[in-house]
Amino acid sequence: MHAARRTRRTATRYPHSRGSRCARRSSTRPSLARKALAVVVAHVVAPVQRINDHAASPEDRRLVSATLRALHWVLAEARGALYLAPPTGKSVDAIDPDALTTLVDALHWCIFRAKSNPWLAASTFRTIANSPTLHHAAVTRRRSAASVASPSPSDSDMSDADGAAREPAGKIRLNALTLLATVAHAAGRHLFPHWDKFLGIDASSLLAVMQNDAVAGHPAPTAPTGASFTSLSQKVAMWAAQVHVACLACVEHQPMPSAEAVQLIKTFSTVAATFDYSTRPTDLAAYVAALLDHAAGPDRLVAATALSSLADTLPQLPTASLPAEAVDRILAETTAPKSGAGPEAWRLVAHLAPSLSPTQLDSGWTATTAVFTELLATTEPVTLAVPSRTTSPLAPPVASPVLVCVESLVAAAAAQDRDADWWQAVLDMVVLPLVTREAPGEWVASGWHCLASVPMAVLDVLPRPMQVLLMTTVLAHAAAPEEDESGSETQAQVRAAACRAVGAMVVVPAWQEDDQFLHDAAHTLITASTAAALPIRVRAAWGLANLGSLPLLPLAAPLLSDMTHAALAASTDHDKCRASGVRALGVLYARLLSLDSRRPTSSLESQVMAALSKAIAAGPVKVRWNACRAAKCVLEAKSEFVQADRVVASLRKASKGGKNFKVRIHAAVALGAVGSRVDAGTAAEVVRELLEVVEREGGVQGSGVVAEYQRELVVAAREAADRVLSVVEKEDAGRVRELRARWRELQSQDGVEEGVRAMSVRDGADRDEL
Repeated sequence: MHAARRTRRTATRYPHSRGSRCARRSSTRPSLARKALAVVVAHVVAPVQRINDHAASPEDRRLVSATLRALHWVLAEARGALYLAPPTGKSVDAIDPDALTTLVDALHWCIFRAKSNPWLAASTFRTIANSPTLHHAAVTRRRSAASVASPSPSDSDMSDADGAAREPAGKIRLNALTLLATVAHAAGRHLFPHWDKFLGIDASSLLAVMQNDAVAGHPAPTAPTGASFTSLSQKVAMWAAQVHVACLACVEHQPMPSAEAVQLIKTFSTVAATFDYSTRPTDLAAYVAALLDHAAGPDRLVAATALSSLADTLPQLPTASLPAEAVDRILAETTAPKSGAGPEAWRLVAHLAPSLSPTQLDSGWTATTAVFTELLATTEPVTLAVPSRTTSPLAPPVASPVLVCVESLVAAAAAQDRDADWWQAVLDMVVLPLVTREAPGEWVASGWHCLASVPMAVLDVLPRPMQVLLMTTVLAHAAAPEEDESGSETQAQVRAAACRAVGAMVVVPAWQEDDQFLHDAAHTLITASTAAALPIRVRAAWGLANLGSLPLLPLAAPLLSDMTHAALAASTDHDKCRASGVRALGVLYARLLSLDSRRPTSSLESQVMAALSKAIAAGPVKVRWNACRAAKCVLEAKSEFVQADRVVASLRKASKGGKNFKVRIHAAVALGAVGSRVDAGTAAEVVRELLEVVEREGGVQGSGVVAEYQRELVVAAREAADRVLSVVEKEDAGRVRELRARWRELQSQDGVEEGVRAMSVRDGADRDEL
């Protein structure tokens, strides 16, 4: 597995290497699937034309239905089938827009016109006659087809009034909806130009089908909570705001067969989830109540499916407006007999956990632990499997929603004021039974995740025998070798959870006194940082960052050097690793610089400075501000650097502009450590730029959160300028005399009190790893 990962990285870094040649060769393998895609799409086009021209036979409808199933198989088995363009030097997965357009238009017809309804008759019929073609055969078939005419409810042979055609037409729509969900999952970002065909507010949209209402009856669009910068983002946010309204209408008014309604909700959730917009549904409480009302009725399958779509989107939605009685009903639904929404209710409780009141959390904890204890008491712990037909296509497979709920409630309780007895019960009832017994890997992983959420003050006062037991067990699980058998994924979950627990344990003051534990934890995390599974590397990088942030770290220089190299590799790994990787790189390299017995080599210094400069300049926001923190640690650890100018240039650029205040604040704080690491002229330029930031941001007052960030940025820039001025004045006071006068003038005008800092500007260990 390690060799495979190295091959993939080699192919990325060296385009002409053997790994790259293998990658290019493998990209041509789906050629058969591409040909199959061309054939089956061509077989959709002609029957659809005949159906629309009222010349279709039952064989045509069966052909369309079977072809849609074949398309679903092709895309599910070979995702590259949609990527018809040949590989180029820039991209090996360039999608063919003509193929996607042809496929999407055919699906649109099958969903909205295959079974004509009165409430769709007024919509503008969208034909595929003018769509780009996928295959020459498709061109020939379409040129020979007659002109397209829109069928009406009265004369269409696919009308609902035609009982003989109703069943095959329903199968066409059902298969088309399933295929659309597969396309959205395989090439979601390429659906941007086609969203208005399916998610618009006109009658010919999934919203209209689900609401079964006239266009005039649609609710007013809800504006997104975040800023929208383009007309497309505004439209998408408006469509996303009506997800719950449409699902609610589908549950309350179910004119279509249950199977179609279930697949319609699944498809809509999948397509809508291809964009990531935070919206505020105004009817969240009514939606939840209606779903719970239907959970025990004859349409509970539809209700459970809609409830699942709510659970999938709820983490991105505000839940503060959800009344207490709705939460109480969800809690009661988890253990209600004959409830079709039981497993989904567990998932909802898990998503709602951060916003539960202490009383509600206690109720949820009582209900959850009762079921959990019953499962744990069995000889072989069973799982509450969620039927695949009631889950959203985007939902990850969850073997036991109860375990997920336990983890979420424990994590939410950490933010509340819970006494030691409550946490001791968590350790006795959940953590110790899971991590110290022979149990399925998922159960063990949940135990370590729960332990990582226990407050530091609770772990600090645990009896010494229990501390030793947990230390020994967690290191054994974190150091477990990966397996190549079918259980390797579960083993990776256990190892990742154990690495997270190690990272949480090393920051506990009482546990820091055990030098052997810190030594073993360092070795374990270094080994885990090279694992093939990404979750393991993510947790290992976070643990290394926490370990390096300890006030005292009694580790030898060679071990610190190995930890630094591991952090350097994590800083260039996946984006989920990079934030913790750069943070670990800063604190560990700074510790290595502070040792007199062994100085880092110039090559390592060059690599560290290059990695920090790159991370500051570009990447996800969290990576950038963590890189600024790391640069501050490194600059303060040594008076002279060969390549300090590169890092300082990146910090200067980050502090002057950008949309994210957090990055700018951390960059300004890091610039305060420049001092004598650069020449006096560069230092004077740094001060001048920092004072410009103070003057510009101090003169423009925002509102709300923006005003708070502006205030923190002004303080950070002003104090950083003072630090740099203090150093330069000792060497050449005349050079910066004018800048010092300007600094005093801005300080007298600034009404921000001394000592203000952004809460995010902090050093030391971090309990929040993601």
